[in-house]
Amino acid sequence: MNMEVKVSFFRLTLASLVMGVGVSVRMTALRGPRYVLEGSNVTLTCEFDLEGDDLYSLLWWHDGSVLLRYTSHLDNHQNWTNMESSTEVEDLLVLDPVTNVTTPALAWFPSQGVQAQLGSDGGPDELWLLQAGHEAAGVYTCEVTTEAPPTFLTANASLMLHVIVPPSGSPLMQGTAGEVKEGQWVSAQCESAPATPPPNLTFYINQKPVVDGFMSAVKVSKTSDHKHVVSRSVGFTAHRPLFKTGHLILECRVTIDQLVWRATSDLILQGYNLVNEAADVCSQVVSIWLMGYAGIVISSGWLAEL
Repeated sequence: MNMEVKVSFFRLTLASLVMGVGVSVRMTALRGPRYVLEGSNVTLTCEFDLEGDDLYSLLWWHDGSVLLRYTSHLDNHQNWTNMESSTEVEDLLVLDPVTNVTTPALAWFPSQGVQAQLGSDGGPDELWLLQAGHEAAGVYTCEVTTEAPPTFLTANASLMLHVIVPPSGSPLMQGTAGEVKEGQWVSAQCESAPATPPPNLTFYINQKPVVDGFMSAVKVSKTSDHKHVVSRSVGFTAHRPLFKTGHLILECRVTIDQLVWRATSDLILQGYNLVNEAADVCSQVVSIWLMGYAGIVISSGWLAEL
């Protein structure tokens, strides 16, 4: 599934302005999926380049609220990348040089509906979301701050996570059905089963998407359990060319990312005769050929006269 990442930078430092020192911190990527199924485990990885500075803190945010704060300012300047495997980062205490207060090196801040833990290597640069429910959806931001005396540098990257609660079944399509007459108005309404996030819904005729001008706007309603139902209608005239071998396949297609749910209706054109249609096509071809041949003969005679 595709990954959607938004990266922003804050690179203002008194040292670089006064002394012309080119120091900064740079986010290289925030890796993770854009869509996940409800109940899945999710891995988010924050990648950055300190460009020679010392890491001061790393924070994970969820929808604007701090989820995890890691402070690496230890007396011996060690961080999670060179700790012994027996050392648990959650058990460490650090002295914050700004507030002069001893705090845990790593602190969690509860977020309703979000179960999170550190990644397999125990470093705060990798976040695991466990059994993600609909409340785990939202914007996740990794924020990195470095020490660059006399000030601090900060960079961050954000990712929008969608937790998919797939529809419980195929969409429901109602409307014109069975046999129709040429020139008759054909209409149908389609409604998705409850899902999250709101799925896309469009109509297809013989596997080709219907243009927006023939479809109504999408209506979205919410259920009591935070799911969404989308619906829309379509209408068009039953023109003969739309009926391949006398049939027109009208399809309602509901999609979330790469997942697809369908409902179809097979419309039959009244009075359609496959033999007659083939004869008409053959007759048209012969007529076109004769017209072309006549044109050649006339042109030849005209040239002969010259």
